[in-house]
Amino acid sequence: VVDDNLECCGDAKKGGVHKYKPGFVCCDDKYINSSNSLCCTDNEGYSTTHPAGNITVMLRCCGSKVIHQEEKCCNGIGFDPQRYVCGDQPTPGLSMQHQCLQP
Repeated sequence: VVDDNLECCGDAKKGGVHKYKPGFVCCDDKYINSSNSLCCTDNEGYSTTHPAGNITVMLRCCGSKVIHQEEKCCNGIGFDPQRYVCGDQPTPGLSMQHQCLQP
């Protein structure tokens, strides 16, 4: 239990208490300025802080990495959707034939 003007970040093992500041968010146990940093979380729940300066509106998370807004995300890797498709997804507009092969 903490005071109303304090912010708890992290968990019981690795955590911290921070004085509340408008525009700041928790990124794991860190308290970061969301106007100049991004907090990206991977599939296992691990968070990484990425300083981005004043271009955070042009960036977004793809797993634990940062990619440009116009990129798509494929298993934690950013790619240009005008040139590539993600290998684990069907191409939009094409139907996939599902079949079982018997030995």
